[in-house]
Amino acid sequence: MTLALDDVGREYGGLRALDAVSFTTGEGERVGVIGPNGAGKSTLFRVIAGSERASQGRVTFEGKDLSRISERRRARLGIGRTFQITELFGTLTVEQNVRLAARDGDQVAGVLSRFGLQTWRASRVDELGYGRQRLVELAVTFATGARVLLLDEPAAGLGAAERVVIGDAVRQLPEDVTVLLIEHDMDLVLGLVDRVLCLSNGRLVADAGAAEIRDHPAVREVYLGERDDESEIAS
Repeated sequence: MTLALDDVGREYGGLRALDAVSFTTGEGERVGVIGPNGAGKSTLFRVIAGSERASQGRVTFEGKDLSRISERRRARLGIGRTFQITELFGTLTVEQNVRLAARDGDQVAGVLSRFGLQTWRASRVDELGYGRQRLVELAVTFATGARVLLLDEPAAGLGAAERVVIGDAVRQLPEDVTVLLIEHDMDLVLGLVDRVLCLSNGRLVADAGAAEIRDHPAVREVYLGERDDESEIAS
């Protein structure tokens, strides 16, 4: 389940949101995607998922060129994505949301159990707290049979306890599922991934192990140049 980007760019008029981005992920790899606001992180996910097309380069999945493949077909191939703002059917129950997404209805109970949602299976989603809704969204995306999960700030807007729950849910995903995770909380992301990609102004400026990323010269320049202190990268 190799996902590969080769010289991928994305332009909006004269603005280059992604600039010659290349990297490869292997089956089951956990990869963090970091960078300041406007670095191109969400654009990267949109290009991989197919909601936007690359202006140059190509995205391949298991050797298959995705250039002419729609977002829906990419999802069927196994590329799933969550969003910064939860996208669920609020008037339906947790179980109904998962069942609508599931490729196999017999797997619904197992998905609810995996994400600790059995207690809330009959609850309407819009009656749940925001942290629980984020957990439901993760369960729904997983239920599609996704083999690559693109998680766009799954812990955004959550309190400390809720962030722990989301972190645990990501950590216990099956070992053969590849995860790309956008997250601003450095401690959270480094506790979940083995490798980190850093974007700045649409360019991939660092690709390093989680243990080395804080001291990577390009990463320090990106963050220290933006904040003039070490608070963002150290927090």
